[in-house]
Amino acid sequence: RFREPLRTGPALLDTELARLEPGQALPGDVAFQLHDTYGFPLEVTQEIVGEQGVEVDQPGFDAAMAEQRQRAKAAQKKAAATDVTGFQDVLDAHGPTEFVGREHDDATATVLAVLAEEPGGDGDEATVAIVLDRTPFYAESGGQVGDTGTIETETGRAEVLDTDYGVPEVHRHRARVVEGEITAGQEARAAIDGDRRDAIRRNHTATHVLHWALREVLGDHVKQQGSLVAPDRLRFDFSHFEPVTAEQIARIEDLANADILANPPVRHFETSKAEAEELGAIAFFGDKYGDVVRVLEAGPHSTELCGGTHVTALGDIGPLKIVTEGSIGSNLRRMEAVTGLGTVDRLRRDAELLGGAADRLGVAADEVVTGTA
Repeated sequence: RFREPLRTGPALLDTELARLEPGQALPGDVAFQLHDTYGFPLEVTQEIVGEQGVEVDQPGFDAAMAEQRQRAKAAQKKAAATDVTGFQDVLDAHGPTEFVGREHDDATATVLAVLAEEPGGDGDEATVAIVLDRTPFYAESGGQVGDTGTIETETGRAEVLDTDYGVPEVHRHRARVVEGEITAGQEARAAIDGDRRDAIRRNHTATHVLHWALREVLGDHVKQQGSLVAPDRLRFDFSHFEPVTAEQIARIEDLANADILANPPVRHFETSKAEAEELGAIAFFGDKYGDVVRVLEAGPHSTELCGGTHVTALGDIGPLKIVTEGSIGSNLRRMEAVTGLGTVDRLRRDAELLGGAADRLGVAADEVVTGTA
């Protein structure tokens, strides 16, 4: 999946360049498609076409970018248009959802409400929002995606497709009822997809180790500017003024993996904001903190504020491999990485590709670059 855009993008660019008349600029919408669909930073496209004496239509690119932002805002407004009255009523009547997912993958709970959602939330089928008094499901926040799993009662079973907040402090389990029916007042067993959560845990704790390693190699000016923690990968946006070299990436990987292999314990605890500051905890981008905060000590080098879910020892992360790095704006870089079984899968794919290339060339795998057929 990572390689496919890198194969298709240059082919698209070559086709579009061939269509240009002398002196004509590369259309901005083409440059934006390369950026948005194939992951090509604008600077890279400008450099490639510049070598052929072609400029990029910057105003056209900016216009396409503005249109995408408008579409994203419209989608957000549509999502926000879901009536939150029901969630607020639950909060007023029962108080906040009790989150027990740091200690447990399943829990017995009471169904407080089952709220209808618009059809088409997932595929063409209607979904409902199930509200429980307590839940092991993590609600999407701080860059970490929401949990999936199941909710079962005596009369029905629902597949939880995502978890977020209906209103602050009230978990919304977006679900599809697949058997019978689920109604308010029933006792329910709520269970997350444990394997998926484990993968998310590995990637989330890895972002903290990666942040430390980035600052060690690139400098203390590096600060997190956004993140995504999913089961298949982690994405980390950070402030930096130039591309990260291959040598620097190797050094970052070495530092992070050295800490992971040492397998020190991970400590995740609540404390006062004042004590967290005394411990030197770094606040993550975009998060707001009250008087009581959660501190994550990810081994001996990383101490940061974070409310997500994490492994208990760094060795649980498994090998970390950086797979992409590029610009997403002025003095902003984006890095993606894989951990655990994701790294193993990537190494296996690389070995298969290398073996295929060696077979076609008629040489041993370690002679693909230097050998001759």
